[in-house]
Amino acid sequence: MYMDKDTLTFLLKGGHMNVPDRVAKGIWPHPPLNYNEVRAHLVSLITQTEWFPCDLSKGKEGVVIQNTGKNYICHILHYSAFGAPIVSEKREKAFKKPEDAADFYLKWDLYLPGDLDSWKVE
Repeated sequence: MYMDKDTLTFLLKGGHMNVPDRVAKGIWPHPPLNYNEVRAHLVSLITQTEWFPCDLSKGKEGVVIQNTGKNYICHILHYSAFGAPIVSEKREKAFKKPEDAADFYLKWDLYLPGDLDSWKVE
């Protein structure tokens, strides 16, 4: 893979990297990323930690993955558009295999394959 693991982890958590930082790291210009490699990295992350990209207390909207040791639960959170951050919708989808949870996260939180902070993921 062309990108270092720390940068990929940062981007998978929803981070943004500007062009000067990309140039400084030697990852600009960049070829497309391979979906299977991105997915394998995410599987590695979610099998080693209880929560990805953060726990539910952080108030992240979208998908949060919880590794219970038996299942991988994707918590889908949407917040009210009015005033204080109040959860307006919360759903859960459980998966036995980390690959399935990773695919769900990549599709519904990051909209991949597609664009990951201007890196094409194919």
